[in-house]
Order: sequence, then C-alpha cells, then structure tokens
Amino acid sequence: MKTSYLFIVAVLLCQLSIGQDITETGSDVTVEEATEFLKHHNMARSEVGVSNLSWNASIAKVAQEFANFLAADNCSFKHSGNENYGENVFMGNGTVYTALDASKSWYSELADYTYSDTDYNHYTQMVWKKTTEVGVGVGVCEDGSYIIVANYAPSGNMYGTFPY
Repeated sequence: MKTSYLFIVAVLLCQLSIGQDITETGSDVTVEEATEFLKHHNMARSEVGVSNLSWNASIAKVAQEFANFLAADNCSFKHSGNENYGENVFMGNGTVYTALDASKSWYSELADYTYSDTDYNHYTQMVWKKTTEVGVGVGVCEDGSYIIVANYAPSGNMYGTFPY
C-alpha cells in the first residue's frame, strides 16, 4: 500500500512540474518530446520564480510550418519575422536532435547572460515572465540536419524590459 501511495504522489508531482498533461502536440513533435521540452522549460522558469508555461497545439502548428519551410529552403537558419510570437530556432546535424536538445541548448545560454533590460538571448525567451504558452515544431533537412522552432506567446525579449 505504501509503495502505491508513493507512486501516485510521484505521478502527481511530475504532472505538476510540467503544468499540464499534453494529449495532442499540433506538430511533428511527439507527446513525449513535447512533455520533456515543457518540463525542461518549466524547470528553467522555476529557477527564476516565474510561472509554468502551457503547451499550445495551435502555436506548435505555426512552429511546425516554419520548421518545414526552413528544412525545405536548403536548411536555412533564420527567424520567421512573425510578430505574433516570440521565437527560438535551433539547428543540429550529425545525429538525431529532439525538442529537449534544443531546450537544453537555449538554456546553456544562461552562462552568457547578465540580468538586464537590454541583454537577451534564447534563454531569456525561455524564462520571459509574461510568456505563458509555447509550441514546437521540428523539420528534417535533405542532408539529415534538424531544425527545431519554438514559438512563444506572448512574445518576450522586449527591449527595455527585464525578463523576470
């Protein structure tokens, strides 16, 4: 009985740590990948005391469309310019990359960040206080490289504003 109780508590804590139970991603990212991505983002956000993000399948659909576009465009690496969302873009080659790999890469930019209202990077978009939703898409280029796009709403990295 004690083991069952501990298991139930562990499951509930895991669900609380990501903020939601994702059932549909809206993109080519699997539910498991989306869950791990969201869990990692929310870990980073908890470190600076901001609330969890929620997964948004509609936002992920937009991210997927842009990831597909970049992959088909000779694996180009650029931002969409979509003013409706904040955006992080990741590219990797030589192995399979997941949304979690992209999240870890963006999180690593914490080492280069000095808290300010003018110094922004991929990490600051991850932890932007006013951002509440995220969605991710993944594209695979002809050469096997991966493009991962995350879109955030509301967008962050607003010049003259502290991230948290």
